[in-house]
Amino acid sequence: FFACCLDKHLYVVGGRNETGYLSSVEAYNLETNEWNYVSSLPQPLAAHAGAVHNGKIYISGLTIHLLQTVN
Repeated sequence: FFACCLDKHLYVVGGRNETGYLSSVEAYNLETNEWNYVSSLPQPLAAHAGAVHNGKIYISGLTIHLLQTVN
């Protein structure tokens, strides 16, 4: 996942959990101590980088989970 601070929030973009790659963007409000769902990404991603510039979050690079079935 990628995490960054912007204004009064900690944003977390994508990542991975025990069920696979994530397509969520979530924000933690540093003042209210609450997590909120922000948006869904076009596709799940992990192993990406990011940066904050002029009040915007930029994401670059990613790993896309491709499921291959083998019999």
